[in-house]
Amino acid sequence: AEADNYAISYTKGTLTIKPDTDTAIDEVASADVKIYSRGNIIVVENADSPIEVFDISGTRVERQSEILSRVEIPMAGRGVFVVRTGNISQKVIVK
Repeated sequence: AEADNYAISYTKGTLTIKPDTDTAIDEVASADVKIYSRGNIIVVENADSPIEVFDISGTRVERQSEILSRVEIPMAGRGVFVVRTGNISQKVIVK
């Protein structure tokens, strides 16, 4: 189900967009997820659901269904990507 409201935050060069939830339980469960880039690698830590990576046009370019405490996804090209896992979507810049 799609959320009607979204919470948007920008901290240290990272834009985070999360659906507003009715309970704090979902917020706490997803608060530990970290998404960032390191070189040409997108790193996702503490995800509890599959990870999808989309290019700026919205095309899915990667999907990681294995749930691990840390996932490193090498990207073939540079650019802006949106990483989604569970209720969290975040923009990542790969240089």
